[in-house]
Amino acid sequence: AVDRGLALVVANAGLNGMTAGSASVACRGDGLGDWQVAVARMDWASDTDVERVAGCGPFEVVLGAALQFEGWMDRFWKILPKLAPGAVAAFAHTVGALQPPSEFVVLQRMPGSLFGELGDFEVVVARIPSNSHGGEL
Repeated sequence: AVDRGLALVVANAGLNGMTAGSASVACRGDGLGDWQVAVARMDWASDTDVERVAGCGPFEVVLGAALQFEGWMDRFWKILPKLAPGAVAAFAHTVGALQPPSEFVVLQRMPGSLFGELGDFEVVVARIPSNSHGGEL
């Protein structure tokens, strides 16, 4: 399912006129430009993966869906400022399940019905704090 998700991101970027990076770590020293997208497989529970992907930044947007973060929610909120300080995050999850800490500014909550879905989900858009006071992961 992960490889399928990465492939779908790459395909969607192409359909929208963007140049897509490979479906692996796309960390380049020359930057990606304004209308390109890079996708990477990342194990959110792995400090090594988080540091590797953070080293490819800075990132302007973080997207996620059904991240199953319920068992590791404290870590989730600590990782985001390290991965993409000051970026915008958009997460699709069960309605009401995603409650960011106060240092995250929730910009918008959109019900799944806006996207033609009848499921019990919402998209939460939030600004990630610019500082990472979380210390060690």
